[in-house]
Amino acid sequence: MTRFLKSEGTYEGRSREDENGFKDENGFEASAALAAVLCKEGDAYMKLNKFDEGKTAYDHSRQIRERILERAPENLERRLELAVSKRSLGEAFLKISERDGDYKLLERARDLCAQCDQIYIDAHKSLRTNVLFVEQEARWFYLKGMVEKDSNPSNARDAFETARDRLAPLQEAKRLDRIGEEILGNVQIQYQKFQALNN
Repeated sequence: MTRFLKSEGTYEGRSREDENGFKDENGFEASAALAAVLCKEGDAYMKLNKFDEGKTAYDHSRQIRERILERAPENLERRLELAVSKRSLGEAFLKISERDGDYKLLERARDLCAQCDQIYIDAHKSLRTNVLFVEQEARWFYLKGMVEKDSNPSNARDAFETARDRLAPLQEAKRLDRIGEEILGNVQIQYQKFQALNN
């Protein structure tokens, strides 16, 4: 996995010759592909509880996708890709914060989550029936709930409830994959905790 991190400098070096940081369309596509690989690499690290390595991979992905978005700032697909990198980085910050008791990282996770707000709001209008998008959107709501649960319980409960409501119809229609089922399970656990506290 680390070979992709080590190779990033090579990709970047090839693609810094125009004003937006890309030599040509091939460099653009290579950078987009690298950002996607880095995000998957981060996912793999997170599953191994290697949160620091996951954070590094997600942060590299975020940086690349921010440069990509400069070429087409209104492109919803590119905005969503950047949102995935930011949300994933926020999830890594949250895990490290929980592990180390570092409140500053929790604040960074909260900030990254907030940066994605408008992207998911805009995308929901046209993609609300797309299963992959709904799963990603639910992960964003779950992160919103987790970063707000101590400082703003009401907002956290609403976020968990919204994530549950987005995923439940897909589960009933048997359209959720394993990741979607896992997200829904985590959301339901958190939502039930809030319900129990208020009963």
